[in-house]
Amino acid sequence: MKKIYPIIMIVSLGIVLSACAQSEDRTVTSDKAASSAAIRESTAVPRDEDPQHFLVKNGTLLRYKGDFDSEKEIVLPSNVKKIGEKAFSLGKSDRKKPVGLLKTVHLSIPAEVALEKGAFTDMGPMKITFEEGRKEIEEDAFFNSVRTGIQSEVVLPDTVTTLKKRCFMNSLGGSFLTVKLGSGVEIIEDSALAGVYVQTIPDSVKKIGKRAFADWGRLPQELPEGVETLGSHFIDIVDGKIHIPSTVKKIEVNAVWWRDDAKDCGYIVAEDNPYYKSDEKGWLYSKDGKTLYYADLSATNYEIPDGIETVYKKGLHVNPDEEKSPKIAGLDGVKCIE
Repeated sequence: MKKIYPIIMIVSLGIVLSACAQSEDRTVTSDKAASSAAIRESTAVPRDEDPQHFLVKNGTLLRYKGDFDSEKEIVLPSNVKKIGEKAFSLGKSDRKKPVGLLKTVHLSIPAEVALEKGAFTDMGPMKITFEEGRKEIEEDAFFNSVRTGIQSEVVLPDTVTTLKKRCFMNSLGGSFLTVKLGSGVEIIEDSALAGVYVQTIPDSVKKIGKRAFADWGRLPQELPEGVETLGSHFIDIVDGKIHIPSTVKKIEVNAVWWRDDAKDCGYIVAEDNPYYKSDEKGWLYSKDGKTLYYADLSATNYEIPDGIETVYKKGLHVNPDEEKSPKIAGLDGVKCIE
C-alpha cells in the first residue's frame, strides 16, 4: 500500500495543474475578448445624438445644426416624421472650408420618415442608408444634393420599388453621388438617376422613364431581362450599340442619345422579342419590318430601305456636320411621323 501513495499524489498534482492551466486560458481568452470589444468601441463612428443639433418643428426636421468636421453617425430624434427642404445643407462655416477637410456623416433613415422636395439639396458629404420597409424615394428628394468634389452615397433597401421623378437628379453629373439600388426596384421615373453613379441595374426593373439615366455616358451592364418600357432619351451613350432584351414592349423614339462623334450606334434586339427587331447596321424596326424607328442614315447615303410604310423622323440620324438637311430618298408614299 505504501507504494501506491506516490502514484496517487502524482495523478492528483496533474489534475490540479491542468485545472489551473484551463483557468488561465479562460482568463486570457476573456481578456482578449474584452480587448477586442474595447478596440471596436474605440474605432466605431461616434454617435451624434445632441438634441441641440436638430431644429424640429411639428415633426419636421428643419435643420441639422451639426457640422461636418468629423466622421460621425447622426441619430434622428424620435419625434422627426419628415425631413424638410435643405435640412442637411452645408452651414456657413463648412462652406468656407476646402471640401477635402469635410468628413462623412452617416445617417440611417427609418421607413416611416418622409422626405420633402430638396430635403438633401446641397448637403455635405454623407452616407445615407434607408431602412427596410420604405416603398419609394420621393420626388426631388436629392435634387442637386452634391457640389463639386463632395462624395456621397445612398444605399436603398430591397423594399423600395419606385424612384419618383428627379429623386436623385444632379446637374453636376460625374460620380459625386453614388446610389446603390436594392433588388426590388421596378419603376425608375423621369430623370430619377440622371447625373449620378449606379453600378448595377437590378433585374427587377420594369419601367425606365424619360432621361432616367441621362448623362451616364454608358450603361453599367446590359439591360436586364424583364425591362418592359424605355422612355425617350432614357440614357446618353458615348459609343456602342445597346442590347434590347426580349421583354421590352415599348421603346420611345430617341430612347437612346448617342454623342455626335460616336462611331458605333444602334440597337441589338433579342431575336425572340415579339415587338421589335434590328438589322446588321443597328437600325430599329417593328417586328414586321414595316415601321422604322431608328436609322443612322449618314452611313448609308440617306436612303430608306424598301418595304417601309412608316418612319419616325426624329429617329433618323444624319451627319451633324452637314450644313443643310440632306435629302432622304425613299420617303415617297411613306407615312412620316414627326
